[in-house]
Amino acid sequence: MTARSPLGPVHAPDPTSSVLAGHTVYGAPVIPPAGAPPGSSAPGHDAARTLCLRHLRDLGASADDGAHTAGPLRVTGPAGSVTLHLNWAGPMTDGPVDEVTVQAVTGLMHLHGRREGTGPRRLGVDYAATAAGVVAAQGVLAALLGRLRGLRTDTVETSVLEAALLTVAHYVAMATAEDDEPALPTAAMAPTTARTATTAPTTATTTTAPTMPGGSAAPVASPEAGVPPPFLSADGVRFEVECLTPEPWARFWALLDVPTTVAGRGWWPYVRRYADATAPLPPALHEATRAIAFDRIDVAARRSGAALCRLRPLTERVRELGLEDGDVIGPPWRIEPPATNGTPQAPGSFRGATRSVAAPSGSELPLTGLLVVEAGRRIQAPLAGNVLRMLGARVVRVEPPGGDLLRGMAPMAGDCSAGFLALNRDKQVVQADLGSPAGRATALELAADADVFLHNWAPGKAAELRLEAADLAAVNPSLVYAHASGWAGALGGADAPPGTDFVVQAYAGLGELLHPYDEEPAVSLITLLDALGGLVAAEGVLAGLIARERDGGRGRRVGSSLLSAAAVLQAPALEALASSVEEEQEEQEVGEARAVREGARRSTVQEGAGQEGTVQEGTGRGNGSSAAGRPRWGPADKPLATADGWLAVPGGTGIQQMCAALDIPYATAGVPGPAPSTPGTPGTESAGRRESLEQAVARRLAERSAADWVPRLRAAGLPAVEVCSDLAALEADPRLKPLFHRRGAAFLNAPWRFGR
Repeated sequence: MTARSPLGPVHAPDPTSSVLAGHTVYGAPVIPPAGAPPGSSAPGHDAARTLCLRHLRDLGASADDGAHTAGPLRVTGPAGSVTLHLNWAGPMTDGPVDEVTVQAVTGLMHLHGRREGTGPRRLGVDYAATAAGVVAAQGVLAALLGRLRGLRTDTVETSVLEAALLTVAHYVAMATAEDDEPALPTAAMAPTTARTATTAPTTATTTTAPTMPGGSAAPVASPEAGVPPPFLSADGVRFEVECLTPEPWARFWALLDVPTTVAGRGWWPYVRRYADATAPLPPALHEATRAIAFDRIDVAARRSGAALCRLRPLTERVRELGLEDGDVIGPPWRIEPPATNGTPQAPGSFRGATRSVAAPSGSELPLTGLLVVEAGRRIQAPLAGNVLRMLGARVVRVEPPGGDLLRGMAPMAGDCSAGFLALNRDKQVVQADLGSPAGRATALELAADADVFLHNWAPGKAAELRLEAADLAAVNPSLVYAHASGWAGALGGADAPPGTDFVVQAYAGLGELLHPYDEEPAVSLITLLDALGGLVAAEGVLAGLIARERDGGRGRRVGSSLLSAAAVLQAPALEALASSVEEEQEEQEVGEARAVREGARRSTVQEGAGQEGTVQEGTGRGNGSSAAGRPRWGPADKPLATADGWLAVPGGTGIQQMCAALDIPYATAGVPGPAPSTPGTPGTESAGRRESLEQAVARRLAERSAADWVPRLRAAGLPAVEVCSDLAALEADPRLKPLFHRRGAAFLNAPWRFGR
């Protein structure tokens, strides 16, 4: 078995795998073997606990193979023992019991469904459980770090529910903001030199719509009026377009002969897709790409400065990683001592223990006394900084002169963007032009006294600013330098597209996983990877801090990326798919050899290997977009419509179980005339019979509201939940209210509880 790193080649010995050397995990779940079918809904498969264990083992911890239980997970090491309590619903009574119901309760289904505007939709990956596995590992690592620093932290508790809410916290803040005016800033904001990021300066002004080049306003489109990405070319290539400013957007569509007014109408919903999880673009944009071959569209993108990324199939990602049968995806971070630019480091120059808590009072969080300097933008690095803040660190955020323009992105909570505050509240702010000598000096001064320097700058930016890991190690050899990137060097050269959420989703093949096999691939318009990438980055920082403490205060360099976060999310599917891709390759090689022997000159394989882009009959495999590795759901595995809303039941609920819970006679439902003499085994119904049963279930659910059905179904033994269709209702739910606090909007509390 080989671990294939999503961050590129790993040179032995790998320092990442020694961080937790000497630690043992007890009570861990049995990790399914590589190639086992993914899906946390299957009995006995605890995806969150499994991922937590996997990451601890990636860092060098060993698992006691004789102590696999369903109870708490316990980690022992040189500094003592930490016990993890992880469950599905946290403090929520009558709450979710699996991945499907967590997605329903937390608003993930609602947000994912905004793309089509037809109601809530289930994510085809175990996103909530994946986030929870990372959050659980964060809690364990923070507790272990606290013990190394003199704190006695013995237990940590969290839940899948709280981890899922953490990934959508910025959406919840925007939905609950006091001011919901849709606006953008037109003037720079000017924070004071060292203030707390709770409000924006009163000089901020807003406008109701951005403008396109030339000054024409871009009117807002309603979801009913538009069609979301991805785009489709005349030769059948599905692709995403990324433009970070309006000028490339306007030039790109002009080169495709789209009128400026039409492109202008598309800019506002396009730029707001990161905030709204919807992108109702003018249909004329889609009509334009459908009439043009992809090669010509690609030329237009290069000439205009826009970036394209086609939606790649999962099989392509498997081959790119070099995954073979039995291989596993490696860790999502790289943790190693920093380069020093040739500056010698004396043994006494490290000071990792200087902020240890000498006299614990019983109230400190694990990172109390540590200083994090964050130069982050958008979501990934700010969310990572927010995680470290919630764990007790003091975070100083470096913003450009005038402040981060996203402070003015409505809706507002007081004088600052609610979405911005969801990620950046309670951070101190220092403004500096890092491209100037004075600004660089400010960054070096901050880094000299910091424990962590965290950024998510574009490739080459740190080198341009002369603020790379080696530069900062020269002024602080004990610094943990963390770069949360888009690609982490996996895509090199000038042709690499921007490492933004939706582009990385497309590149990683997530478009296939997020939707079931009978639908076209498409990325989610939720910022899935920005959020998960931020969590993974914070997890890597915690591991780097532990490595520093165990190495006499010697600093570390920590690398992670959105692409490596995607690999965490995809690992079960990619590892399961690896064996089938390997078999397919062998079949192709045999077929090609046969073709040569027969004197045939053809590029496709006959007798068992399908044409390019098709699905092989009976195998669900293909060289292009195919059913391979994609979700296959039953009728109850998706949100179920009721008289006034939607409900969800645990994944894997069968049609017979639904009929029983709804008092529908399974033997006769939807069957005209007398009951069949042999009703059949559940799951073996004919297509017509199954369709009749599904229609009977739909009719019965339409008789009552979701709120009425949930207690009835629970009384019948089916733990149903209402699907959240209004994010503002989360804070108002008395079962969830303790998880939030209000300061102009609803902000999520820390998802961990530490005990002694």
